[in-house]
Order: sequence, then C-alpha cells, then structure tokens
Amino acid sequence: MKNILVPTDFSNNAYNALFYITQLLKDTHCTFHILNCYDGRTKVLTKKGGEPNEKELPYALRVDSKEGLVKTKHRIVLDTGYEKHSFESISKKGDLIKTVEKLIKDLQIDLVVMGNKGITGAKDIFLGSNTTKVIHAGLACPVLTVPKEIDFKIPKNLALVTDYKNCISAEQMATIIEIAGISEATIRVMHINEKERLDKFETSNMNTLTKYLEEIDHSFHWMPKFSSKTEAIQLFLEELEIDMLIMFHSEHSLMEKIFGEPVIKKITFDIELPFLVINLPK
Repeated sequence: MKNILVPTDFSNNAYNALFYITQLLKDTHCTFHILNCYDGRTKVLTKKGGEPNEKELPYALRVDSKEGLVKTKHRIVLDTGYEKHSFESISKKGDLIKTVEKLIKDLQIDLVVMGNKGITGAKDIFLGSNTTKVIHAGLACPVLTVPKEIDFKIPKNLALVTDYKNCISAEQMATIIEIAGISEATIRVMHINEKERLDKFETSNMNTLTKYLEEIDHSFHWMPKFSSKTEAIQLFLEELEIDMLIMFHSEHSLMEKIFGEPVIKKITFDIELPFLVINLPK
C-alpha cells in the first residue's frame, strides 16, 4: 500500500483512524492523503464566535478546512514521526463520495481509512452516515473503518467472514494478505453454516481462497446458523479474540444481508474493532 486516503471532519474519531493506520503501516513507505470535504451544511464559526452570514460562508468554510488540515498534519507528524511516511493535505468543496471516487482514480489510492462515526456520531449506531455512504458507494479500493475508543495494537487475529458465494480475485485479496503479512497475523475464515454442504461453485471459491492463503497462517471455521447472522459473527469475534473484521461487499453479498437485517436483530452488532471492507465489482 503506497497511497492511503483518510477523510476527516476533524473529530477525535477521524484522527484516531489516521493514527491507527500510521501505526499499522509504520514500517511501510507510503503517503497519507488527508482529505476534508465541506459544503454549505458544514458547521463553522467566525473568529468572533458567531456564525458567518451568507456572503462570508464560502470563505469561512474554505479557511476553516485549510486551517483544520494544517493542525491535523502537524499533530500526526508530532505523534508519529516515522521517516517512511509523508502527508498531503486536500481541502475540497463538494460531495464526499464524488470527491473520494475521483481521488481514488487520480491518486491511485490503495486504501480509504475512516473513523466509524463522525463528529455528530451517535453512540448507538455501528457506522456513521458518511462512513456507511462510503462503504455502500462500491469504491474501487478497500475501506477500513476504525472505532474511536480503541488503542492501537498489532492485529494478530483477522476474521474473514464469507459465504463463498463470490469468486474472489488475487487483487481483491491483496490488501488482506498485506495486512496479515505486516502484522504476522492469522486469518480466521468464518462461514455461517446455513446448509449441510457447499455447492460446486461455493466449494470452488473456498478452494481458490485456500490457495491465496497458502503462505499465511490461517484456519477455517464453520459457525452454526443463528436466528441472526450478526449474532453468529459477534460470538465468533469474541470467542477467537479477533482484532480486525474483514468482509466482502457487493450488491447481494453477506454483508448486504447483514445491513438489511431488522434493527432488533443487529442492534448488538456494535463491533469495537477495525472493520475492513473489500468491494467487489458489480
């Protein structure tokens, strides 16, 4: 991974995501592109403490964005100081998703990293609205979300949750393999046992995944079917002391099914773990 995009709203949660990824990649040569997107709905105060009027707003938003980026860059350099890292600041007016999509293409971004809740994030939701939008946008690169309250520790146990219904390419596995290699981690592949046996297509996909993991310490696990998939995943994460959750995302993926479960079933899906989403082509 050479180019990392880290959107920020200058919240503690956003900064924690930036700090986490710098720690994870501390021995890797890479550039962190710190992005702040703003529009007319972004809250900003004048130097006098009041809200700017309509004429002052565009200028105030631009200044607030650039000043926030300067402070963030200064803070992360002081907090880390790794010689292999460089930081670039990007201030953009406009829609977050469209901006992220364009930057992924223009800067050849390898990974997008975000806090899992923004500056107004409620405590009772798993992912904040902006983070959810970014994940569901089906970006051309993986997305890593990081909880606010966690202290960094090297992820030694990675949970890859799959239903084997998608044929995964080596390119789509690359980020997972790289993180596992950097961390000298074990990948725990989890499958929810919804039927007695896999069909031919699912078996082929499992065999392909096995080949990708040949040089990585790994294990395969079959979880019994619960009334809620989130309940099964939650139990697995706790029992195996997982440090990072990984899922594939596409229109009809297991992850989409989980997001589509009734609120009463997924209310406990409050995972305080880094969550890596690998987007699959539509």
